[in-house]
Amino acid sequence: MKAFNLTYPFIAIAALVSLLPGQVFGEVKEISIGTASAQGFYYRAGQAICQIVNRRQSEHNIKCEAQGSPGSIYNLNAIRAGQFDLGLAQSDWQHNAYFGKGPFAKAGPDEDLRALFTLHMEQFTVVARRDAGVRSFEDLKGKRVSLGNPGSGQRATTQAVMSALGWKMADFKQVRDLKSAEATGALCNKAIDAFVLTMVHPNEIVRKAIETCDAVLIPVSETVIDRLVSKAPYYFESGIAPGLYKKHEGSIATFGVKGTVVTSKNLDSDIAYWVVKSVFEKLDLLRRQHDAYERLHVDEMRAGNTAPLHEGAKRFFQEADIRGK
Repeated sequence: MKAFNLTYPFIAIAALVSLLPGQVFGEVKEISIGTASAQGFYYRAGQAICQIVNRRQSEHNIKCEAQGSPGSIYNLNAIRAGQFDLGLAQSDWQHNAYFGKGPFAKAGPDEDLRALFTLHMEQFTVVARRDAGVRSFEDLKGKRVSLGNPGSGQRATTQAVMSALGWKMADFKQVRDLKSAEATGALCNKAIDAFVLTMVHPNEIVRKAIETCDAVLIPVSETVIDRLVSKAPYYFESGIAPGLYKKHEGSIATFGVKGTVVTSKNLDSDIAYWVVKSVFEKLDLLRRQHDAYERLHVDEMRAGNTAPLHEGAKRFFQEADIRGK
């Protein structure tokens, strides 16, 4: 009996499978996104972005991995050095990196820095004991406060507020350099009168302070907000929405920075395109990750960047006809 050659049918079937729509074969392109500590909001955000991108790997052959890091400044330096492909960074640090200011002054302007999109608002937040006699930021004069670690983003933001008021550190009775997780305990034990954070709301640290020791959120005056927003393109007027915490009925006036997703102009244009496309076409998945994302709007996700948009991001926005500042 004549033997049948089964090779050709299998080759034909393989060829047909390779032509199925949505299937991409070849080398997987791995990309990394720098976030922050594994317990932080940035890490969760980076994981969410990668999960959304990876769901469409059959279309683009890109595999995304979120990596922990010390935060914004580290991420920006790592992108410049080619250690991260993408990174999350506050809008103020993105500005400073692009223009070579502050901690980036020695390295000089990073003219290769590129923006993809913005995510959430990180609001300047003052938490005080109800019995401390603090009704506005100005009432912190002569009080015992925790302003965060020297060199941290929140300390720098607090110093911007102090500059707008003409204050110095000596205007406080005592300044502590407590970590965020330590601040609530110190407040409840009456070791401090208030602490300052720049954060996404709702936040567990704030919730614990309010529920454990009847703390209150303190507004920033409109005069200070106007001075800061008018001087710095990376600050934005904002309000901590009511109903996020117990006994928190009205909106608290403040300002904030935006959490942004950045990269280098050296990132392949197709990769940048697919990252942005994946996220914008699946915003419903991102909105499920945190209450702060429930109000995400595509136009607002274009605003808040200092660095130019990456060509891949521009391509998607042009195709989708998404307009923004």
